[in-house]
Amino acid sequence: MKAIKFFLNLLVVFWTLLLAVDFLLVLPEYCACRNASENGNAKTIWGYTIDCIGDSAEFSLIFFQMIGCWLIGIMTMIIILHIIYNRKKKHQNPKNNNHAIF
Repeated sequence: MKAIKFFLNLLVVFWTLLLAVDFLLVLPEYCACRNASENGNAKTIWGYTIDCIGDSAEFSLIFFQMIGCWLIGIMTMIIILHIIYNRKKKHQNPKNNNHAIF
């Protein structure tokens, strides 16, 4: 039970850090490259200029999609572990389970 809670908390921390990296670094670069003109230079919301010609633009799209898949996968694992933890906790304390079933 403690191992599930520890792993759940570890996943929540990792998910939060990955979400911060996605919103602060990956997403602004992806949006800047997506809206870039023909010259290939774009400016992000943080003010730095990036080169969006060829492989750089494709890499930002792939990286954006990969981080998104990781976020969805980790969130799914968090939800599943949370459900397992609550069910084990409920079965461990049967005296607190006084809910009427209709």
